[in-house]
Amino acid sequence: MTHEFLRVAAGVPRLKPADYLHNADQIITMMRKASKRGVDIIAFPHMAIMGSTCGDLRFDQRYNEGVTFGLLGVLSLTGSLPIVGIVGAPLRVGDCIREAAVVFQSGRILGAVVNGGPGERFPTTNVQIAGASFNVGSELRFRCETFTFAVTLGDDLFRPVSTSAQCAAEGASVLFHLDAMPTQVGRHDALRDTVREHARRCIAGCVYVSAGHGESSTDHFFDGEAFIADRGRIVAESEPFSADEQLLISEVDLAALSHDRFRSPHFTGRNPFAPQAQRSLLDTLPFEVQTDDSPLRRTIPPHPFVPEDATARDRRCRETFRIQSHALAERLRHIGLRRAVIGISGGLDSTLALMVTIAAFDLLKLPREGIIGVTMPGFGTSDRTRDNALALMASEGITLREISIRAACEQHFRDIGHDGSPDTTYENAQARERTQILMDLANMEGALVVGTGDLSELALGWCTFNGDHMSMYSVNAGVPKTLVGAVVQWLARRTKRPETRRALLDIAETPISPELLPPSPDGAHTQQTERTLGPYELHDFFLYRFMRFGDAPRRLLFLAEQAFGGRYTRVELLGVLRTFLRRFFAQQFKRNCMPDGPAIGSISLSPRGAWQMPSDASSSLWLRAVEEMEKAMKEGEK
Repeated sequence: MTHEFLRVAAGVPRLKPADYLHNADQIITMMRKASKRGVDIIAFPHMAIMGSTCGDLRFDQRYNEGVTFGLLGVLSLTGSLPIVGIVGAPLRVGDCIREAAVVFQSGRILGAVVNGGPGERFPTTNVQIAGASFNVGSELRFRCETFTFAVTLGDDLFRPVSTSAQCAAEGASVLFHLDAMPTQVGRHDALRDTVREHARRCIAGCVYVSAGHGESSTDHFFDGEAFIADRGRIVAESEPFSADEQLLISEVDLAALSHDRFRSPHFTGRNPFAPQAQRSLLDTLPFEVQTDDSPLRRTIPPHPFVPEDATARDRRCRETFRIQSHALAERLRHIGLRRAVIGISGGLDSTLALMVTIAAFDLLKLPREGIIGVTMPGFGTSDRTRDNALALMASEGITLREISIRAACEQHFRDIGHDGSPDTTYENAQARERTQILMDLANMEGALVVGTGDLSELALGWCTFNGDHMSMYSVNAGVPKTLVGAVVQWLARRTKRPETRRALLDIAETPISPELLPPSPDGAHTQQTERTLGPYELHDFFLYRFMRFGDAPRRLLFLAEQAFGGRYTRVELLGVLRTFLRRFFAQQFKRNCMPDGPAIGSISLSPRGAWQMPSDASSSLWLRAVEEMEKAMKEGEK
């Protein structure tokens, strides 16, 4: 296990019906391969010791001797491995032959789970094989220090109320399902959807493995479907119609899983389906897993807000834009206003806010002339951003106003006794002057001031308190910077106006800057946000992991290294992480009085239920963890 990522595997061996020697050898070989790759738990198909297509042979005495010999062989030859194995086999329990999933580790059977059948509870009993005794039952759980897993088999996953779901309700966080499902047209996709949805509803890791090539084709073909899902996402799946053995390996994020269950009202550790008298801690059997720092096999997306797949990315952008525009339209409809005022800088945020406002007016069938776009050049405004702002407004047919703030700010500096040096007052005065203009213009025109600040800026407090921090409705408040850029590019691809497309594409290419400091003599920006704060792609990554899963600093660093694959040094990652944590805590006071605005995805910083945090919360606990990592890194370099 690596940083609370449990490495699991689904093994689909090429079996021979009733040939325990061959089948056991296949299982042993795959377990050795998996163990070398750091797998903690591996599951094999239903009845894998002898094959699932032996029919009535399973009642034969010699057949059952073969089951015993096969199990003993697997136990003996994997006894030195730390990996936990789960293999399907028929077991004699009293006078019955029960289909079971045998769980074992280090040469010892931990227990065996039998299929109780719909509504049937098979009580835990004791069974012996070659003098070794172990528990067999339908309600066994396997627990180590950090998590619990459960095993089901057969058709359980497809029942209206499955044992697997009950196990999850009782606290099992990883669910293994052993099956022998024949292949049919469309079944692979149906199974994929079933496993993914089961993992999502149960907030669990789910490993599904079914019988494959080598099983008898007398009446059916078995293709060996296997899937590994983590809370609604398929992280590994088998290749259809592969004649070779398949070994799927990936990780389940136990920390994220626990975080989601902590925040869910549905996970109390009790079985809500069982009668009250049975609601008690069921049989749990101990096991151990090893920990290490090996790299993950699963992919950690570097841009969690922006899908890598082009189709999914377009869908995300379209849904984001629709939520924003419909939310603004609803607010305008509710208050009865037919005009809007928006400050246009020629940057990403104001561009997206303008396009959202235009879409909202189109939804309401209001004339675009009712949108008053105001560009307010100041001491740091560049020709590039000003020209793009003017071109975009002209192309989209809105009302354009240009009001310079230079004279007003210079007069303000004289009034308060400021010498005009480029300090914090110099910068913030410009932002507040612009907000004052927008608010007063809105009052004069009977309009709504549309805010432009985004989610990333709110997280970092990268806005002027009571300046660009304030508006009458903030349409970008739920959109992180990386997604803002993606939506602007998506808008550029879909617009039919060449002038709009050119402006949008150039805006997307413009370095991010508040443009509050004077440009250099050649007109270039002297103030670039990402040079000061660090790359927004890192801040958005940390923001997502920190808020969505509550990841600690050490885990944030590990995941960033996995996600960005050497693009940044550890020194750079720690520097940006320190900045993120320091500013996230220090700037909460701005978020506690932020304007209304629509939540877009799973992350929102609205203090009205989405994120509640005191303005004076201390960041020392988190920053000390960063300091400890920096110290350890320096000591390692000596």
